[in-house]
Amino acid sequence: MAEQKKRIVVNAFEMTCIGHQSFDLWRHPRSRATEYNTIKYWTDLAKTLERGLFDAVFIADVVGIYDVYKNSAAPAIEGAAQVPVNDPATQISAMAAVTEHLGYHALATPAVQRECAQEAANFLQDGSVR
Repeated sequence: MAEQKKRIVVNAFEMTCIGHQSFDLWRHPRSRATEYNTIKYWTDLAKTLERGLFDAVFIADVVGIYDVYKNSAAPAIEGAAQVPVNDPATQISAMAAVTEHLGYHALATPAVQRECAQEAANFLQDGSVR
């Protein structure tokens, strides 16, 4: 039996905010991070990832503001450290409309997760989304 070739899966990591892991990088002159709240930013990103042969993009989410450092939310707000943040559902819909092969993964709040689980159960029962 011939050995199967191993495939490397390449995923991007993003967040619907100005900066998620590289704090203050949004200040760089070529950064488009301040456009995080526009559909064009996300559709351009999706097209770039697909051209680059990425398999998928994971869009992280967070609830609340980091307030541990200096016992204050101020440093996180000043550095745009994962704040402000949007729900990724809108961006994913727009991104999917302009790509053919890119996969999408996102986190969701517990309320959204319950809704999605119910929709999945409905789909599995009769093959339709209500």
